[in-house]
Amino acid sequence: MKRKLVGVITLLAVALPTLAVSGSKSNGLILGFKNMSAVSGPFVTAQGETDPNIRGISGDSQEWMIDKSIKGQLFANGRLVMKVQGLVPTGNPPNPEAEFRAAVSCLTIGTDSSTSPPTSIIETVNVLTSGFSADASGKANIKAKLQLPSPCVAPMVMILNGNQADGDFWLAVTGFDPVGGK
Repeated sequence: MKRKLVGVITLLAVALPTLAVSGSKSNGLILGFKNMSAVSGPFVTAQGETDPNIRGISGDSQEWMIDKSIKGQLFANGRLVMKVQGLVPTGNPPNPEAEFRAAVSCLTIGTDSSTSPPTSIIETVNVLTSGFSADASGKANIKAKLQLPSPCVAPMVMILNGNQADGDFWLAVTGFDPVGGK
């Protein structure tokens, strides 16, 4: 009897912390990154064009580089924290943008109501922040709370131009560039 009781207590001692962690995952870290890739090469979008794009957001019309680093974290509750250092146009610094914005792109489940009965489909949902001050050296701190779709599958984070009147163009995206990035 004592062995069974010890076994049950041991099992609970192991299981309870696991249950507590899994129960708190709704606000847990879903994406942490220390690298981004700046828009360059075939990702650059010609003036007035919309392709190429990543999940519906076109690359900027000029190449950019990350002179220092971009680090960030995205949490399941929609909190986004990013430290941007040295995001500037390639060969043409300083940074001309007074502000940077961020976008979180998720794949989620939608409904195609044109079929009978309606069917589930995969949709892209892009959620954007407002602008955050950026200096001439390409430095900015982005802290935002976003309303992410549920589920949010395969999240990507992008840094966008600050001038919304020009449209939405990404300058950097989660990923890495072993040649031009740091």
